[in-house]
Amino acid sequence: MSQMNLFSNKICLYSRVSTKKTQSDTISSQNDEMTRWCEANGFQIMKMFSDKCSGLDDCREGLKSAIAYSKQTGATIACVELSRLTRSISQTIELMDDDSIKILFTRHNGRTMNRVELFYTAVSNQMSSEATSRRVSAGIQTLFLNNPTARSNWGRANDPRVGADLTR
Repeated sequence: MSQMNLFSNKICLYSRVSTKKTQSDTISSQNDEMTRWCEANGFQIMKMFSDKCSGLDDCREGLKSAIAYSKQTGATIACVELSRLTRSISQTIELMDDDSIKILFTRHNGRTMNRVELFYTAVSNQMSSEATSRRVSAGIQTLFLNNPTARSNWGRANDPRVGADLTR
């Protein structure tokens, strides 16, 4: 039996970006890539879901909606890769343990990953995300140490909506 037979012909796409900044892996580019893959492999796209937030966040409405839609209709969730679905080990384990959800990754040519591959990929994704957070935090702290006035210009201090009485 081919791997493609494991999935429903009905697909819902899920894409995620961490920030609203311009990136090479935008929601639009992910959807285009998954659409091309689905068309080439005979899958019917039923719906698209997306989030603009960290893959470590639990409160992603797009992912929750994709999961609910998948459970309701039997559609398979397509995502370009695990890091776009989640960067959390615990979320990956939850998804692995839910037999009512089928997920395929188009950058892996639609093949499933076994539990060990998913777990190791999830560990790597979460560690990468945490390392990025540490580097950004260290960079900000270095900026503040090297330029004491930078802290007063950071965040809301430059927000034009904040009144002139803001204590700096």
